[in-house]
Amino acid sequence: MIELEIVDGFNTRIAGSSTEFNLNGIPASEYPAIDFHAPSQDFLINKETLRTMIAQTSFATTTQETKPVLMGVNFKCENGILTTTATDSYRLAKSSIALENASFNITIPSKTLNEITKVLEGEGDVRVCVDDKKAQFVVDETIIQTRLIDGLYPDTNRLIPSRFDHELVIDAKELLNSIDRASFIKTDGKSIIRLNLSTQECVMKSRSAEVGSFSDILHSASFSGENLLLSCNGRYVSEAIKALNCDMIRFQFCGDMRPFTITSTTSDECLQLVLPVRTY
Repeated sequence: MIELEIVDGFNTRIAGSSTEFNLNGIPASEYPAIDFHAPSQDFLINKETLRTMIAQTSFATTTQETKPVLMGVNFKCENGILTTTATDSYRLAKSSIALENASFNITIPSKTLNEITKVLEGEGDVRVCVDDKKAQFVVDETIIQTRLIDGLYPDTNRLIPSRFDHELVIDAKELLNSIDRASFIKTDGKSIIRLNLSTQECVMKSRSAEVGSFSDILHSASFSGENLLLSCNGRYVSEAIKALNCDMIRFQFCGDMRPFTITSTTSDECLQLVLPVRTY
């Protein structure tokens, strides 16, 4: 049993067995008044769908406060399609679903979205209310309200290539295991992997002057197009694959220094994009 007692109106005593806390409080009148009035535009979305969309994008937001608008996930609904987008300028994550009778373009802080996922348990729908100042998520008996991030979110569609010259299909688990082994080799604290791709053989390599080198043949890989050699951040690729959460993944390339996309072979609702890095 735990005993709770209010002392002198503001302080709280909490005691149980041989332990006792005496906590200082403040008058309730000093607590800020919060407007929980629901914004005018609202829609329903399945809990699992919202949780998946957040998981597929929020990890790609930036942590640099010099780019505040990129610290959030952009929720944009137009023409019956809801799209969530996140980027830190070096990678991009995008997820889309059908959503009728709604039109908005807002950016929600990623920290808030990660907290929301903690209450998205069980089955059912979430009621989401939005305007140009705040967003409100009603989950069963819980209301989570957040301010939006000010500023115009960049048009990320122009970053996604429209045509590709090379394609790689590979088992996700094998590639994740290979990246994990390659992460032992780091340069300036980063794991840079180098992909040597051809129709005969696909090889992942990593090299550091301080640590040494690594090489791994990707046996499940199927590559089409001319030979390609490119380098990229291994952590970015690994996080993108985990966000897709599928068995087989497809890489599409349009050059050794152009952004490449990572998608599931069975669905196009989620797209991951990574920028290669230049190595010498």
